[in-house]
Amino acid sequence: MAFKQLGNACVKFVNFLHFLVKKSSYFKRFLYFCISNKI
Repeated sequence: MAFKQLGNACVKFVNFLHFLVKKSSYFKRFLYFCISNKI
C-alpha cells in the first residue's frame, strides 16, 4: 500500500517537473520575443 502511494507521489512529482519545464520554456520564448521586438 505504501509502495503504491510512493508511486503516485513520484508520478505527481514528474508531472510537476514537466509542468515547470514547459512553463520555463514558454517564459524563455516570451522573453526572446520581447527582446527581438525591442531591437
